[in-house]
Amino acid sequence: MSPGKLVTAVLLGIVLSGCATVEPMSFEESLQTQLATRNDIRVWDEELRYRVEFQYANTARQKLESAELEIPPNTNIGIMVPFAIWEFGRGNDLGGGLAVADWLNSGLTKESRYRHYYNRGLVYMGVPNTHYFTFDERAGTATPDDVHAAWDEAFALFQSVHNRSGDCHVYGFREDYQYARTYPKDVLGKYKDILWLCKHPLFENEQYKVLVMAYANPFPGVRVIAGTVTQCYIDPPRGQKDLDFRNCGMRQANQQRSFLPDSRFGWMELITTPIPETPYLYEVVAIRGDEVARLPAPETTEDYQESLKERPY
Repeated sequence: MSPGKLVTAVLLGIVLSGCATVEPMSFEESLQTQLATRNDIRVWDEELRYRVEFQYANTARQKLESAELEIPPNTNIGIMVPFAIWEFGRGNDLGGGLAVADWLNSGLTKESRYRHYYNRGLVYMGVPNTHYFTFDERAGTATPDDVHAAWDEAFALFQSVHNRSGDCHVYGFREDYQYARTYPKDVLGKYKDILWLCKHPLFENEQYKVLVMAYANPFPGVRVIAGTVTQCYIDPPRGQKDLDFRNCGMRQANQQRSFLPDSRFGWMELITTPIPETPYLYEVVAIRGDEVARLPAPETTEDYQESLKERPY
């Protein structure tokens, strides 16, 4: 081997061995890394276009405050967006604003980041799940303390509702390197979210995801939005076409309601659940105290609906 090739091989070995070495990291240390504290959101209004769960949460908040507001049921995922929900949540005239084609042409596929968040949001809102949101509607701009206080309340709910057994762990956690390969975000004064894995409420030996989050100034009139967002959906086992997640909707919400902790501004439940009269179709139900509002859910495919029709509920 020539001296040049030998040096290259040695350097490559050093690099590879370095990449294979992971130093254990504590939870607190993981929140202070450059990756955790770096702001990945360049323009919030652009980001919001693809955050389906936020679109629904804000629309539900407004619907609870003004029950007479009508929301057109234009939520066909075939056009790639719960379009009416997005327009309504942004406060736009539902008869005008962007055309659907304009929205599609505006760049859904221009960044994998947006595709990721859009597809994740559809799984949150298009499949039975029970989410919880709290809104700090005080005037003014959120401070870092505001964001952390709201996140702490969301974490208290997570512990009380989702982690009663104490078996949840941060996504990416391993005993050997602790939190060194987890992916928390704690961007000072802007947002904090941490993804957890917990025992699945329906399927033995499976896990489901719970995102604990808080975001500063997400909408006009909201200083901070915080809460927990769950993903009951898991991929079906090999050879099985579909799984039935319907018990992650209102039935799960009813079981969890008594465990909701106190918060300064109250909790809104946001539940994707079967429509009682047609349990193969879904709706999104928002509950805050004695107030109830209903929104159209993203549509499922006809094949999936037929699959559900064959199963008792």
